[in-house]
Amino acid sequence: MEYLPIEIKSEGEVKALVAKNNSRLLDLLPSQWKELFVITHIGEIENKSEIEQLDSFKKFCRHKADDYRLFYYPWHNVVIKTVGEDDFFSLKTNRNRDLITEEEQRQLSKFTVAVLGLSVGSNIAFLLTQAGISGKIFLADPDTLDTSNLNRLLTGVQDLGLNKAIISARKISEGNPYAEPIPLTAGIDDQKLEELLKTGTIHCIVEEVDALPIKISSRKLAMKYKVPVVMITDNGFSIAIHVERYDLGHQLIFEKDLSYWDEKLKGGLDHEKVSRIIIEDIFGSVEKIDRKLFASNVRIMKKELVSWPQLGSTAMLGGAAATQMIKKIALKESKELYVKKFIDLVL
Repeated sequence: MEYLPIEIKSEGEVKALVAKNNSRLLDLLPSQWKELFVITHIGEIENKSEIEQLDSFKKFCRHKADDYRLFYYPWHNVVIKTVGEDDFFSLKTNRNRDLITEEEQRQLSKFTVAVLGLSVGSNIAFLLTQAGISGKIFLADPDTLDTSNLNRLLTGVQDLGLNKAIISARKISEGNPYAEPIPLTAGIDDQKLEELLKTGTIHCIVEEVDALPIKISSRKLAMKYKVPVVMITDNGFSIAIHVERYDLGHQLIFEKDLSYWDEKLKGGLDHEKVSRIIIEDIFGSVEKIDRKLFASNVRIMKKELVSWPQLGSTAMLGGAAATQMIKKIALKESKELYVKKFIDLVL
């Protein structure tokens, strides 16, 4: 299943592809050159509408004429002609400055994140890469897209039945043909996660899986390999964010030691036991749970409701919060060993 654009090496190949598949060709260079010129020559431009008449702009375009790449997106049947990787990165991240400096942006692009679970996680992955963070990103989820997922995943009906990791990888590739999304369509287990962590290429885990045992075991592995873990939990119309800095020596999981969790997970897990653990050990108390969300849990146990309610607006809020936190971790702006915060969108 395609999730990366295919690089086309020559104009001749493009013509053959267009003729064979009736593909569309989008030449982005004229508009991209204009943007680049404005960015690099802003001090000498008086009227942006007259840029194309400037001799300096014409010279700039001649200089850039051979510095381009061609990419074919098979799932859209589109070929794009775009600027080279460095120029694309400059354009993609220019509006981030100076909230994020150029040097910080380079650091962030090399900070590799693994997102485990792609419901809320898909929003986090997308916003991370939109911000120029994690040029290489791992995306793990075995599930396919259902219609009921469309209230919170950034895609459409054309992707129903497609694996969520593939959908997320495509979305990232569409925003940046030079990105390196790596979909793990079988999901994640302890063996696979440890194989990845052993390589030292993963700098942060975003944990958004449903299965409680994996939540615990993934943190044990993160502790072993000294990798921070960020988790967003929906809480009705708000979110909770947990950050565990195993890279800084943190030794607890949700504020409890490992023996506590070994004992807690004994004897199997039914919905009631998992709910109690989420409320008492992860959120902290029933008072911190949104009352409507708590009422939904009662209905789930009575088999009157299929699953926990989740909103698209809440997923986006979680994506924004996680992106900001991961930026702080990557740039060493935060030294707190454990963070648990409840974030509400107050209007």
